[in-house]
Amino acid sequence: MRRTQLKRESDARRLLSARSVTLPTHETDEENVGDGSLRARILRYAAILAVLGVTTAALLPLRETVGLLNIGLVYLVVVIGVTIFAGRRAGVLSSVLGFLLLNYFLVPPYLTFIIDDFRNILALFVFLGVSLLISWLIADAREQARQAQLRAEDVLRLYELSQALAGARRTEEILPAVVQKVCDVFDADRCWALLPDEQQQLQVSATSPATASLPTHGEMALAAQVFQEGSPVVSGKEWQSEHKKEQGQESGQVVMVPLRAGQKRTGVLAFERQHTHTAFTSAEQTVLATFADQAGVALERL
Repeated sequence: MRRTQLKRESDARRLLSARSVTLPTHETDEENVGDGSLRARILRYAAILAVLGVTTAALLPLRETVGLLNIGLVYLVVVIGVTIFAGRRAGVLSSVLGFLLLNYFLVPPYLTFIIDDFRNILALFVFLGVSLLISWLIADAREQARQAQLRAEDVLRLYELSQALAGARRTEEILPAVVQKVCDVFDADRCWALLPDEQQQLQVSATSPATASLPTHGEMALAAQVFQEGSPVVSGKEWQSEHKKEQGQESGQVVMVPLRAGQKRTGVLAFERQHTHTAFTSAEQTVLATFADQAGVALERL
């Protein structure tokens, strides 16, 4: 028994040092830049350059007839479209590039950045200022709309999770409903509810799906650490348990939060996401922590 306990503590220390981090509840998430998102950014910026290039080429034969004001309005429409579809940074980039292209190709003298007419200088910088301002305002409006949508999704998630507790009257009913709903809401591959026995050793009390494999020794050690310290933990794909290495399985993102009723810890709720490129966000952390507290209170009342 003593040897098993020491092994679990050793596993927990190893997993926690393998870039496992305590989850902040209210901090803003840093943007998750993976290979896929980097490739998408490169393609997005290449598309912006292509659109500006095509616009400039189309205006070249007309630069003597349509007038600088009309040309600036065309570029302004392009900047607005880029900001709407690609965001603030892309909008600012298109504003600056549009300013340079307009100056170099469409304002006399051509093929130089030198401007000999004060009116053209004023028009160019008015275009730059207006395009940057519009990009900023549109991006702010998009961000506010996105935040409102995220808040609505968080409320819906919490409502769905709370519904899983509403109709349950016994522990045998609550735990399966909890783990199943957590799997559905957070798109998890496996979910476990672990409760302490009489010796305060965590035991798996419910799993979802029902055929899901039980936690490994390392995962149980990490759950014990979460239960003892009362702090939620997420472990990324950087670590793999020895069991999974032997089986040739990839370990995904494991999230564990304590079940609490006030200051008393009643268990641990854990899930694993193997096939995801998205980090566990602070909004998800808040929803999961709130639901775990509700589940802990419900278990304590039974």
